[in-house]
Amino acid sequence: MGTQALFRRDDSLGVTPNLLGLLANCVVVARGPKPTAALRSREVRIDRSAKEPYTTVEVLESLEDLPLRGESVVVQRLR
Repeated sequence: MGTQALFRRDDSLGVTPNLLGLLANCVVVARGPKPTAALRSREVRIDRSAKEPYTTVEVLESLEDLPLRGESVVVQRLR
């Protein structure tokens, strides 16, 4: 629901093309089936996917081989 809500908000503000452009230049990680479906519906390339049970632990494990020191990381979460 969080990814869908993010896109609905961006659609209402008219900034979805900007978000999609940013995502095209990032490593995109999907936590589970729902965000994967939401991203695919917008044709966002998914570089990494968390394994079941789709918790933060699996998200972090999917990033273990990336050199993240000194890099920016953005986490989208529903509030």
